[in-house]
Amino acid sequence: MDNKEKAFSEWLVLRCQQGHRPALKPLLELWQPRYLAYIRQRLGDPDSARDVLQEALLAICRSLYKLQDPASFPRWSFTIVERRCLDQLRRRYRDREVFAESGSEVEQSVPHDQEAALDSSRLLAQLPGELAGLLRLYYLEELSLPEIAEIQNIPRGTVKSRLFYARKRLQKLLEEEDERAR
Repeated sequence: MDNKEKAFSEWLVLRCQQGHRPALKPLLELWQPRYLAYIRQRLGDPDSARDVLQEALLAICRSLYKLQDPASFPRWSFTIVERRCLDQLRRRYRDREVFAESGSEVEQSVPHDQEAALDSSRLLAQLPGELAGLLRLYYLEELSLPEIAEIQNIPRGTVKSRLFYARKRLQKLLEEEDERAR
């Protein structure tokens, strides 16, 4: 996100907090694709990603007036998105436990996102959701290590080590892809 978009986003947040309702639509239009991409990579399921996106957007809209610093909107809003992702993952885990107790088998496959046209998106989709989400926040959303640590509620050192691990996994995927291309 460039400085122009950051400034525009801050201005829209301020306008929303001042009660200017029409400012909410462009704010959500600016951020919704970013949230959706993050959620899809985090969950690996496009269908539940849309549900989680709806929940996150409602929570963001309801509590936007509480935000003290409009410049912290990206970190603040991604924290809400991450929490909704964790809620969905917990529900998914509980559902698997219920099915396992009832003797039913749960399909473990992860649906592929067929909309991923860019190589980077395709490669990120091959990583576990947690690592893909981390890379997206760091490289695509350009959030700092402390911001990511706050969003994911983990220590900064853990963010650094997961980034290191994610880069290694990504490098391995690229090498494997090169081998297949030869």
